[in-house]
Amino acid sequence: MSFPSFSDLSEEQLDVYGFDNNIPLLIKGGPGSGKTVMALWRSNNLIQNSKKVSLLMYNNTLLEFTSPYMQNIIEESESDTNLLQITTVDKFLINKYSKYHIVFPKFLSLEKKLL
Repeated sequence: MSFPSFSDLSEEQLDVYGFDNNIPLLIKGGPGSGKTVMALWRSNNLIQNSKKVSLLMYNNTLLEFTSPYMQNIIEESESDTNLLQITTVDKFLINKYSKYHIVFPKFLSLEKKLL
């Protein structure tokens, strides 16, 4: 699978790409609608405008899939890689939590029925 280049973006995707960088944006859509594509291109747009970006993926599989594409976008546009943090949501939250708390909480699963 190849990642869409900037010239492959639809008119609707270009609208998302060009949306005001000072307003948080939530991109919603079904599977295959281009949410991840837009997250990567929009992140690059923010970085090109000297904004720090934390690009958070749901899991390691999506992180491993998207990271090479994001790195290619950054390199091709000659953006500042120091402005990008790309990780999973869990790792991001653990990192933030550990900065402020000494003892890390235990994770409990509520999937088992309690008797």
